[in-house]
Amino acid sequence: AAEVDPDNRLWWRAHRRRLDPEALRDGMLAVAGELDLAPVDSTVAYL
Repeated sequence: AAEVDPDNRLWWRAHRRRLDPEALRDGMLAVAGELDLAPVDSTVAYL
């Protein structure tokens, strides 16, 4: 693979990074089409 793509243009050798739990959850909801992007009035109401 390194001979075919020495400049890493196809991102086969992408750098790994950890996701925080919120980013992981939001990513899963976005892929499922369930992510609600509407602004929230207050986060205190959910506590």
